[in-house]
Amino acid sequence: MEHIWGDAVEADALLKRAREREPTPLTYLFFAQVTHRAYTDKYWRESPFLAELEKAVHGATTLTEIVRMMSIVDCWKRELPTLSCNDEEGLIADALKKAVGQPFTRAEAVAIFENSGKYPALGKPLKAMIKEVLRRDPLDPRFRLWSLQLNNRPQDFASEEIRPLLQSILDEASRRGDETATREARMLMEAIDEPEFLDPDVFDPDSDGSDDAAAPG
Repeated sequence: MEHIWGDAVEADALLKRAREREPTPLTYLFFAQVTHRAYTDKYWRESPFLAELEKAVHGATTLTEIVRMMSIVDCWKRELPTLSCNDEEGLIADALKKAVGQPFTRAEAVAIFENSGKYPALGKPLKAMIKEVLRRDPLDPRFRLWSLQLNNRPQDFASEEIRPLLQSILDEASRRGDETATREARMLMEAIDEPEFLDPDVFDPDSDGSDDAAAPG
């Protein structure tokens, strides 16, 4: 706010202090970008932080940084429901594409997926992330379940191949004591028996990821 309406020198000092305290420049710049737009209602290209932010996005990015970026957007959307962050969400997708190629933990990947529901632009990099987790642990029940959901449309779950896959995921989740995967697999198995679940009118056939719909092998 000082940068927008107050003393420029004081603003620079405050921004410098904030940059020093933030763990990474990416999350600092992203926060400054979204906050500047929230207070000024300007087009995103008019932000004084964008050029440096775009460079940071194309650097080495971690999944933890991306979770922070998502939380920043979520926070501002709660405060200003009319704020459009489509371009910033595109930056998050670009950052995720880079981050999937960097070392990451399963816990970081779980955090990303659990926060991704409001970000349709993340479809392809999410699939790449899940594929990498399953490369390390092909039987991971939670990521097998998420892969099944991302790569299939509702009517695909009518296939005779799906129920044995879900049962296999449920069995592995129970064996590992993964209560979340167990609960989600059971809910999905119950849901596909409901006629409305398979109704073609309840989903968008052109949504991201529908072109390559196929049950994982």
